[in-house]
Formats: sequence, structure tokens, C-alpha cells
Amino acid sequence: MPTLDDCLGLIAAAKASAREPESAYVLRTRLKRTLLSVGQLAAEYAGVAAPLMPDDIERVSTEHPLSSRVLRTCAALLGKTRALCQPSEALDSRWRSGWQALCEDLDVLECTLMTFKAQIGR
Repeated sequence: MPTLDDCLGLIAAAKASAREPESAYVLRTRLKRTLLSVGQLAAEYAGVAAPLMPDDIERVSTEHPLSSRVLRTCAALLGKTRALCQPSEALDSRWRSGWQALCEDLDVLECTLMTFKAQIGR
């Protein structure tokens, strides 16, 4: 299972990819790997079955409030990642808006994991 520090490192790498709009396809792959690791960590901490694939995150349920928040954030990011398309002139404003929202959600996920780290002390 991934550690909290592993997950934070993966988020940092995804955020670095997000700085360059040309890397949208690379970012999708990196995000799926990142979100799966984060989802597995949150599920393990909550004592529920860990997701095996990124899409499984949406079906993981727990009563643990912080783990649930992490899983919901991961699910929202997965949805935005699926909808994010290659930038083009015709979709420029929609794409930039989606890209910005995705970057903001990465920040939220990172902050949530830092809270998680403070609570579990790992």
C-alpha cells in the first residue's frame, strides 16, 4: 500500500505536470495513478476494501469523515480528468476553465492529505 508521503509526492508530480497545458494527456495518466494510490491509502485507514482501479474509488464508502472526504475529492478529480480534453482553439475557454478547476482540486486534495497526515501522525 502507498504511504502518505508517496501520495503527497505523486500529487506534487501531478501539479508539476498541470503547469503545462500541453501535458494534458500525461496529466490524465499521472492523475489516475495518483488518485488510485490516495484512494487506497484512505480506504486502508478507514478499514474498508481498497479500490483496485481508479474507477473503483467512486464505489468505496466509509463512515470515517476524513477518509470519506479524501475519497470524494478523488472521485471529483476523476470525473474532471475524464472530461478534460486536448486544448484547441474551438474549446479554448472551456478547456482553460476545466484545467483551472482541476488544478484547484489538486490543491484541495493536497491540503486534505496534509490534514490526514496531522491526524494519523504518519
